[in-house]
Amino acid sequence: MALDLNNMDKITSQVLGNIYSGVSSALGGPGNGNKTGLEEFGAQTVQTVRDFDVSQTVLILKIIGISLSLFFGVLLIWLVVKMRSKYTEKIVELKDQVNPPVVGESKYDAKWKEVLEHLQSLRDAEWKFAVIEADNILEDILTQAGYPGETLGEKLKQISKNQLASIDSLWSAHKLRNLIVHDPDYQIRYNDAREAIRDYEKALHELGVLG
Repeated sequence: MALDLNNMDKITSQVLGNIYSGVSSALGGPGNGNKTGLEEFGAQTVQTVRDFDVSQTVLILKIIGISLSLFFGVLLIWLVVKMRSKYTEKIVELKDQVNPPVVGESKYDAKWKEVLEHLQSLRDAEWKFAVIEADNILEDILTQAGYPGETLGEKLKQISKNQLASIDSLWSAHKLRNLIVHDPDYQIRYNDAREAIRDYEKALHELGVLG
């Protein structure tokens, strides 16, 4: 039996037309004028986007942003105050630990006497050693107290002048120590070494380390 191609084309066109009509009807059928339901739906969507009030949304986002900024700002201030309070307590605990209420020398008194003996030498190499050893003693004390940092400089940054009055002079002494360590040819003067040792000693006394 031969197929009639002309009839087949007509049948196919009719089926596709019925499917399109069905989809259009499902979407609302013909809209205003000659627009189909699909075209009407698209037009309404575009109009909704155009009528959307962007300024209201921007205002809400600004309010949320300001609120979050205030919240995190207050949180940051609270953390800073908390950390300072924590390190102040460590200073107090350190004084109690290294300076027990008994008559006699602390465990650091003997080490400090060695520092002073090196300082009394006539050789500048001994003066350098005295400064380095004094710096090591202080670093060991702060490490035992739980101060973070791989170097003494990082630990000193955690201490304010309210916690340790001699902190500024300690920085000067520590800078001299760094010059000695990083420059083997550095020519140290006795007066500079003696002043640095005095700064370390003042801080150690303030911490209650030396008897």
